[in-house]
Amino acid sequence: MTSDDAPAWRAQTRFPLDVFPHAVERMVADTATSLCVHPDMLATAILPIVGALIGNSRRVATHQPPWTEPAKLWAAVIADPGGKKSPALGRLLSPLHKIEDRLEEYHAVQMQDWK
Repeated sequence: MTSDDAPAWRAQTRFPLDVFPHAVERMVADTATSLCVHPDMLATAILPIVGALIGNSRRVATHQPPWTEPAKLWAAVIADPGGKKSPALGRLLSPLHKIEDRLEEYHAVQMQDWK
């Protein structure tokens, strides 16, 4: 098989990190550097995370009003075993886990006060 016969997906360029807000771009780039993983893996993984954060607060209008769609996006990160998928995703989710922990503590205090 020659390079001319290679599938089109092999010729794809890198994920354009500059489409993200600066803080997300830096997080992806810094995490990729620190874990020695490809930034495309992290960029792909962060898209559904951001979609989940948007939730139903914003919806996309379709060509059939009044039908709208939420900002849901499904993605799969595929790499060899030992490809550092779990550590990379853990780093991306770490700030959200911290927020969730604080909210759980706040909720527990509020429940105690209510009781």
